Amino acid sequence: MSYLTKTVVYVLLVAQALANDWPIIDGYPCPQEDIDNTGCQGPKDCLYRNPENCSRFIQCTVDGLAYDMPCAEEYLHWNDGLKVCDWPENAGCTTGAFSGGSDDLVTPAPQPFQCPRKDIVNTLCLGPKDCLYTNPADCGTFIQCTVNPGNQSGTPIVMPCPAGLKWNDKKKECDWPANATCRHKK
Repeated sequence: MSYLTKTVVYVLLVAQALANDWPIIDGYPCPQEDIDNTGCQGPKDCLYRNPENCSRFIQCTVDGLAYDMPCAEEYLHWNDGLKVCDWPENAGCTTGAFSGGSDDLVTPAPQPFQCPRKDIVNTLCLGPKDCLYTNPADCGTFIQCTVNPGNQSGTPIVMPCPAGLKWNDKKKECDWPANATCRHKK
């Protein structure tokens, strides 16, 4: 893509964001690796969960600007695995506002688990694979840490894998059992 085309696209994106009241999020660290690998060109590239509101998501541009974007309908939640706004029961959102009975989906992690402070402070759990850990009690789930106020600690939440999948800690995603790194019986 030429410099002129990139500039026009950038100007149009900024104009659309301003016209639609999509604020730029100052200080959000758009992952440079994702920008370099994808150029934020694909329909699901450079999209991330909003840690403060399940009904919104963050869209980064190739220039590293982060926009706070709404889901088309307020009752939908961001599904970071699929990179779409989805029904709350499918999205698995653990932070921000919940509608209806969605907060029933949040399961506290086993008591001994502590979110690693280093990960919380260094990443603020903003990247799609940040702050995700093996659940020592169940391979069909994983632990996702959410950042507490003050950005110095996190709250561990147990998240389910889709039926039949197990946690792969190397890839930081639910995977086929043969590829899973989790070795618990459950």
